[in-house]
Amino acid sequence: MIYLVAILVFVGVALVAKKVFGVPERSSRPSVVPGDVRNRAAQYREWANEFPLDPTGGEWSLKRNDFGHGFAFVLVSPSGDERPLKSEGRWDEGFKSTEIVGEKNYLKELHDSAFMSGREVRLVLEPDNPYDSEAVSIRSLDERLTVGYLSRKSRAKPKVLELIRGETPPRTFVQWRSATRDGEVARLRVLITLPDTTFRKML
Repeated sequence: MIYLVAILVFVGVALVAKKVFGVPERSSRPSVVPGDVRNRAAQYREWANEFPLDPTGGEWSLKRNDFGHGFAFVLVSPSGDERPLKSEGRWDEGFKSTEIVGEKNYLKELHDSAFMSGREVRLVLEPDNPYDSEAVSIRSLDERLTVGYLSRKSRAKPKVLELIRGETPPRTFVQWRSATRDGEVARLRVLITLPDTTFRKML
């Protein structure tokens, strides 16, 4: 009986302290990267301009899509069908979509605004990489920050290597970034486009 009274007193004191001192509740949902959820409308308008849009040229369109830890840009076919985000696409359609690897080794960089969904990024060949002489890193547009690599197994890589070594490298955009401050979620997907690829509009 004494123990029960003690427990009830302890719980009562804790509740009072929470109310008086404003002890914050713990959230089971990890904090998202600042900027991916807030001010979405402004971000959409700004980053839509980074994609090559041409209402008279491209057949495919892009659509902004919100989800748990940020937002993504999904592809919409000429008939209006949405391409699943994890669908790779085909080079004869003008683009390839692929998830990169190694993001957890670059958590600080992953949270940088240079890698928010919609940003244009750069693919850089690293011939002196000690682990893979054909390693292709994903870097910020100014090449100052690295966020990960194309997987060796990526079906996009052979064509990417050909394009990088040619005169007209591909344009690449962050299609989806999903990241939390604690590193529990750290994923990034890029949309690699052929040099002459354009999209009809932003939905």
